[in-house]
Amino acid sequence: MRRRRYLAAGGGLAATLTGSVEAIEREVARRRAVQDDGTTGVRIVETNAPVEGGSLLEVSVAVENTGTAAVRATVESFYEGEHRSTVETTVGPGETETIDYFSYRTYPVSQDETVTIRFETDDDTAERTVDVLAVEELDTAQLSPDPELTVQPGTTVLFEVESDALGEYGGRTQWFVDGEYVGWSMGPWFSTYYGHRGADYWQTTFDSAGTYEVAAAVGDENPRRATWTITVAETGTAAPTIEGRRPADESLAVTTDESIELELDVAHPDGALDRVVWWLGHADVILGETAVSGSEDTATLTLESGCHGCPIITWVISEDGTITSERPWVIDDVGETDADLAVSITETNDPVDAGEVLEVTATVENTTDTEITQDVDLIVGHDPELVDSQSVTVGGGESETIDLEFETAVVRRTQTFPARVETEDSADERTVEVIGTEDIGLDVTIVETNAPVQTGEFLEVTAEFENSHTTGLTRAVQLIVGHDPTVVDTAVVSLESGESETVTMGYETAVIRNAQEFPARIETESDSDEVPVFVYVDEPPLAVTNIETNDPVTTGDVLEVTATLENTAESETTQEIELIVGHDPELVDSQSVTVAGGETETVGLEFETALVRRTQTFPVRVESDDDAAVRDVEVIGTDDVDVTVTITGTNDPVDAGDVLEVTAEVENASEVTVTQDLEFVVGHDPTVVDTASIRLEPGARETVTMAFETALVENDQEFPVRVESAVASDERTVLVYGTDDRDFEIEFVDCTQATVSGTFEDGDDLTVETLFVDSVGVGNAHPGLTIGDAIDAPFSGTIRLQISDNEGVLERTDDEVIVGLRDDGFGSTIGTVFLNWFESDERRESNPNDCIDERRPERPMIALEDVTPAEGDSYTVTFGYENPNDLELVGGAFVAGTTGAEPPALEPGTHSFAVEWTPQTNDERLVWEIDLEHYLYDETLRAETEPAGEYRDSEPAFSVAILETTAPVVAGETLEVTAEVTNVGTEAGETNVSLDIGQQQGVDTQSVSLAADETVSVTLTYATTSTDVGDRTATVRTDDDTASTQLTVTEPETAGESPDSTPDEQPEEPDAEEPEPPEEPDAPQEPGPPEEPDSPEEPGSPEEQDSPEESEPPEEPVPSEEPESPDSPGDEQTEDTLEEPVDGQPDNQSVESVEE
Repeated sequence: MRRRRYLAAGGGLAATLTGSVEAIEREVARRRAVQDDGTTGVRIVETNAPVEGGSLLEVSVAVENTGTAAVRATVESFYEGEHRSTVETTVGPGETETIDYFSYRTYPVSQDETVTIRFETDDDTAERTVDVLAVEELDTAQLSPDPELTVQPGTTVLFEVESDALGEYGGRTQWFVDGEYVGWSMGPWFSTYYGHRGADYWQTTFDSAGTYEVAAAVGDENPRRATWTITVAETGTAAPTIEGRRPADESLAVTTDESIELELDVAHPDGALDRVVWWLGHADVILGETAVSGSEDTATLTLESGCHGCPIITWVISEDGTITSERPWVIDDVGETDADLAVSITETNDPVDAGEVLEVTATVENTTDTEITQDVDLIVGHDPELVDSQSVTVGGGESETIDLEFETAVVRRTQTFPARVETEDSADERTVEVIGTEDIGLDVTIVETNAPVQTGEFLEVTAEFENSHTTGLTRAVQLIVGHDPTVVDTAVVSLESGESETVTMGYETAVIRNAQEFPARIETESDSDEVPVFVYVDEPPLAVTNIETNDPVTTGDVLEVTATLENTAESETTQEIELIVGHDPELVDSQSVTVAGGETETVGLEFETALVRRTQTFPVRVESDDDAAVRDVEVIGTDDVDVTVTITGTNDPVDAGDVLEVTAEVENASEVTVTQDLEFVVGHDPTVVDTASIRLEPGARETVTMAFETALVENDQEFPVRVESAVASDERTVLVYGTDDRDFEIEFVDCTQATVSGTFEDGDDLTVETLFVDSVGVGNAHPGLTIGDAIDAPFSGTIRLQISDNEGVLERTDDEVIVGLRDDGFGSTIGTVFLNWFESDERRESNPNDCIDERRPERPMIALEDVTPAEGDSYTVTFGYENPNDLELVGGAFVAGTTGAEPPALEPGTHSFAVEWTPQTNDERLVWEIDLEHYLYDETLRAETEPAGEYRDSEPAFSVAILETTAPVVAGETLEVTAEVTNVGTEAGETNVSLDIGQQQGVDTQSVSLAADETVSVTLTYATTSTDVGDRTATVRTDDDTASTQLTVTEPETAGESPDSTPDEQPEEPDAEEPEPPEEPDAPQEPGPPEEPDSPEEPGSPEEQDSPEESEPPEEPVPSEEPESPDSPGDEQTEDTLEEPVDGQPDNQSVESVEE
């Protein structure tokens, strides 16, 4: 059976087709006459109602044939009076068919509602009202933008929701606009965004003025609803804009380890810029997010990697949710800098079912001449996680294949994420897919149809179903046709794991007056395939068949496509035949072709493929006005082309000015024919001097010779020459003799020895660059000697240079001199030898050996040894280190944590040191780092404490600080003292906050309850009396801390006596006011203010604290007659004067402690 795929024919075809529609209708009527005695009834069998708003309402319907002949029943489905779908099924006489796949997405209602579902056949109707339950509103803090927003016409708004109901991967939000279901947050971009922001999103553009209601049903089980009211008016807010970009060129070239700075100038008319999200298109990866603000700002991203042909897509988002999306750049070139161990992913077994093992195969190539051993890591996910690692050893110039794997998580929804294989200096990444448990189903491929068919005839569509999963599956499948999709046939397919089955489905097409093209699709739960079919009235159109190509082709080669054009009509026709390629269809070639009636013609089309790294498969389609033929083709990427270039010989050394020739062999070990454009590149500053192009069949090899005329140079020159194509290259070093007759040979024995041989004249200068690493880092020196000075001139022979404990000429013979070079730092090596440096006949050679290990010191070790509590909230932290070298190393720095100390230099041997650490928060760590980069190590040593909270007791602790007082106050007035209390402990707790005035304990007390790190202000009061006149110490204390301050109580204005009279009058007041003053002498024995601020004593009993008057010291008139001490405050001092030397000192200490 010939397979044809018809595409949209446009309006012209229908106008040219004519025929006897009446005759067709008579024939169809005759075929249907045998079915007229059938009667169909329809009834609703069951639903899953009541359902929560936003969930799927599922309905099963039974269709019964009460007649004596088979009937083709048409069932029309309606939801709330709106036609939703049409299903056709064949029902035998007296039989009943059940249709189980009617489903409707309900709206997330705010209160319980009912909806009506109805099903109609030609003879019957079934209707039912079901309940849709209200769902709770999502907290407005979990959605963006604000629930009400006014925007200008044409503005796009980004809606976001966050909820625990979205699970680990998101993709569980259904979206509605003005009550109409518009989609759900499912797919690679939605999944990536959820992994980045933890939110499901939807974008909607509001083109016309008016008011719109946007709603979201969030979560699968117990969904929540989020709603927005969007007003569109000219006075509304506008979307942000992109005002400029840097680089200005749209095309980007990305090289591994060489980053590109991307800059975007953005603006918002209301000054509400919020952020810029940077996407890597095709890869479905978020590169980063940049915060912006105000009316104008610049967003910057450092681009370190990319994929060929991938666009950089930017979302500029404002605080009100308006968004602008553009593609400022496209990555047109992806290169790699030389890596010692280069890695490339060759294949994966994705997509895999959730819970199965994902396998990743990679090739690791050693680009050096020496054997390398490194770890190769497999890192997966948007939140990168190391899941597998292997150590691989690769010989110089060789490559190894390595297999990495990990068991995927069991997820309900299909997920895509990056899988990355890394070595120390190279990486490769692919996007892989894991099929969720709810999406596992049969794979379907339509293999043929009998289209085009004449109107009224039976259309058949044949599909192959395959079970590629690990368990047996039974799935319902549907044939759906039309632009207004209608189910016209159903079947049930059961397959064991690994089995496949071919099924033919079909239906009788309707009688039409004009030719029609429409899609026919076969669907399973997880897959579908679709082809366009054509129904004609009289004659079929110009058909496109037998499409053939020269694929697979190598990237950059020309893809050739041929197709057969068949004119089944009687008259000649001329049409434009087009070649369209790609998943994002692009017209690449076309021809005008004339085909006589009843004849066929072959058309040839072609296009030059793009240069891509990885092998790509994409469709190519040859179209006429009425028909098309499609097939997939393969373009072999540069990573998958197995081509080698080997330089087999050169004619060097040659004299300056002569032609240098290089012969290379190019071999194609690929399975496809390849075309290789070769370039001959010479010099340390690479220059292309010759080119060639060859085409090789699979397995073929060819030799090419390339050449260039060398320049006239005075001195001998050695430089690289390279023959390269886009996928392979080889390099050699060649020698060109200079016009100077003298010939010198410089050789490097190893990292510490070199020889210079030749004939040296008086005045020739020999300089050596030695490389070393000392305590402060990398260094170099340039010792040298002059022939005729250190060595007699002339001299013919070998000068041997070596790193030594002694300097200068060490030994000499008639033809050899040994010269010692100073050994600096941890070890010196010879880097470059210069002969007559900076002269016109300068010669220089660099040591080709890798000598890093000979220069750099042995790696030190650092560690945390101990953390012990110190005074107050401080800790003594002890670090240890081991320096196995003879010289000291820099000690690095404390990069986190509160300490006034710095690490010491690392002395040779094993040592330790201690510093004081005063953490400010429970999360703080003290971190010591030493960057070893300046010692030629690509690493940083790190030693750190646990978070401070790990060292603190898990209990509350309350600190106190006095904020203000109402002092000075007049005796008789109320004194107020305001203090700040903070729970500096790690647990919530309760404490009493007390106020002491002098020796009077607890004149006021309040109880406070605080969470960890919580702070509260407390105001305590004290009613002053005339006995308080003078300077007093006010102390506020908790169970764990105290704070004190000095304040003054003054006499009332009516007391106009001089200060000298105060001591005579005050002793009489206790007699008048205090009935029992003799008990007070015991008061001094009560605990006063604490002597140590960190260990306060318990306050007195409540009875001792309740009465300030009882707390006054006893009457002692005699001390007023004693002479004043030098520190006495004067005659205003009351009886408390005698107590000041006792309790004053602890108060002063407490104040000083708080201030410190």
